[in-house]
Amino acid sequence: MTRTRRHAALAACAVVLAGTAGCGGDDDPSQAQAEPTASSTAPSTPTGSTSESSSPPAPSVTPASGIQLTEASSTVRAPAGWEPMDEIVAYASAASDARSRNSVDLVDSGDLSGGASLDTQATSAIKTLPKGAQAARLPDVMLDGVAAFHIHYTVPGDRSEYDTITTVRNGRNVGLDFVLEKKNAATNPDLVASVLVTFAWTA
Repeated sequence: MTRTRRHAALAACAVVLAGTAGCGGDDDPSQAQAEPTASSTAPSTPTGSTSESSSPPAPSVTPASGIQLTEASSTVRAPAGWEPMDEIVAYASAASDARSRNSVDLVDSGDLSGGASLDTQATSAIKTLPKGAQAARLPDVMLDGVAAFHIHYTVPGDRSEYDTITTVRNGRNVGLDFVLEKKNAATNPDLVASVLVTFAWTA
């Protein structure tokens, strides 16, 4: 299983056990729990809300134009030139850049959170990160009108950085997992934003 898929599976475990110590790690979630701020790429809906509203792409963001990843209730485009990765599980698909370690996963699975809020799910997800991970919860983002939590983290000795974006809608846990090279840290946020603006609900 790839590192991204492994982290997606850990996040799913965190959602299942939201609010419990079941999947936990030794990391202190308080270091990474940040409230949404006005610097968010789009206005956040109240914590845990899945209400939908129109959220057009920011004019400065150029939408990704690569292959389309599609799952049960969602679809998104990868950056131009990225290639599809072998399917590991039935509820996720991924694309990667053959010239680097960069990749993105679209995960769209049944929700087992029991109605937990975004704050609770984000805190639980942080607890499942690799030991020693340096994590921060960034301002919530919008996935086609639905608020999603955004966790960014790095792991000592790992040349990649990670972004996990997740929400719950219509009984499904849906999100994007990015693995991007640290050396491009200055432009990685633009790459993430270019993919986010192409995200759409299909059901």
